[in-house]
Amino acid sequence: MTTKMTTIWRSSWLRFALMTLCTLTTSACKLSDPGLSTYLPPDRFFAALTLEHHAINLSTVPPYDTVTLHATPVMGDGSVTPGALTYRVSDPSLSITNGVLKAENPVSLAYVYVTLTHGTTTRTDSAIVSVSAGAPDRLRDFGLRLSPGDSAKYAKGLAPEKLIPLIRESESAANLPTLLVHLVSSDTTIARIAQSGNNVRITTERSGRVMLSASTFAFGTTWRDSLVFTSGWPLWVWQPTLERFTAGSLTKKLDFAFQDITVGVGGCVTWQNFSETIDIDVTFDDSLQVGAPSGHSNCAQVVLNPAIGGNIAPFRAIPYDGNPEHFLISFFSRVAARVFSVPGVFPYRSTLHGTGGLVRVCDERNDTTCAPSRLGGWY
Repeated sequence: MTTKMTTIWRSSWLRFALMTLCTLTTSACKLSDPGLSTYLPPDRFFAALTLEHHAINLSTVPPYDTVTLHATPVMGDGSVTPGALTYRVSDPSLSITNGVLKAENPVSLAYVYVTLTHGTTTRTDSAIVSVSAGAPDRLRDFGLRLSPGDSAKYAKGLAPEKLIPLIRESESAANLPTLLVHLVSSDTTIARIAQSGNNVRITTERSGRVMLSASTFAFGTTWRDSLVFTSGWPLWVWQPTLERFTAGSLTKKLDFAFQDITVGVGGCVTWQNFSETIDIDVTFDDSLQVGAPSGHSNCAQVVLNPAIGGNIAPFRAIPYDGNPEHFLISFFSRVAARVFSVPGVFPYRSTLHGTGGLVRVCDERNDTTCAPSRLGGWY
C-alpha cells in the first residue's frame, strides 16, 4: 500500500512539475487538458428560439379568439433543434393547448412564453397579448408612416430623438391606440425604437443606417412594415480652441480641440475662442466654398456678423466691462461660424499658430465613402 501511494504521489508531483515547466518556458508540452471547454460545434449549439409573432391581438368572438403559435428553435448550423416546445401563459384570460392560444376573457396585456431545453441550454421567447371584448374592429392600414415632407433621416447634434407616426387604422377609419405592436431596430448601437403613444420614438446613438420594423398579429391577419432609417452626420458642431505651450518655450499658442470633423451637407461648424489675450484665425484652402452662417438658422443666432463667409479673421473674447450695451458684443465676440453646403474635404489652419484641422462634408444621399448604401454602420 505504501509503495502504491508513493507511486501516485510521485506521478502527481511529476505532472505538476511538468505543467509548471511548460508554463514558465511557454513551451508546447502537449499535456492533455482535463478541463471543460466552452466551445461547441455549430451542429451542437442551440442558437435561438423565436416565436413567429411577438405582438398578438385577439377577440372573445370566434374565429378571432385563437391563433396557432409557431416557434422556430435553431441550431448554430441552421438546423432545427430537436425537442418538445413548452408553452405557458401569464394570465387566466388565456389558455393554450397543443400550441393553440385561445382567448377566454378580455385582458389588456398578458404574456405567452415558449421554452425549449436542449442539452444544458434552455432558451425562452415571449409575446405580448391583448384580448378585446366583442367583435373586433379589424385593421385596414398599418405601419411606420412618414409625415408629408419628412424623411427617414435624422441628423445627430440637433436632438437625440425623432418621432414617426405609427398607423393602426381600422376598417371603420378609427385609430386603434390599444392595439399591441412589436418594434425592432436591426442595430441598436445606431438607433433604438420604442412606442410613444401613436408614434414611434427613434433614439439615435451614432451615425449609420438601420432597418426599423413594426409587426402585429391582429384578429386573424399578420401585418408587417419596415423602413430604412438614416442616423445622419450632425448639422451643427462646436469646435473649441485650447491653449498649449510651444515645445521648449513658455509661449502659448491656440490649438483646435478636434482635428477631424464630419458634418452633413449644410452643416455648420462653430469655432470658439475664450482667450481674452490671444487671437485665433481660421484660413481655408478653398474659402470660396465656405458659406456664411446666415444659411443656417441656428448658427446665425450665435455670431455678430452672420452674413460673412469664407476665411475667419483673427478674433478673441472681449471681456465684459459691465456696461449693458456692451454685453452682446462681449458674448458674441468669442464665436465664429461657417456653413458647408458643398460635399468634400475642407482643410483649414491658423496662420497665427500653425495649427489646423479638417472639415469633412458628407453627401449622405450619394457618397458611398462616408455613407455606404448597405445597412449597418458606416465604418
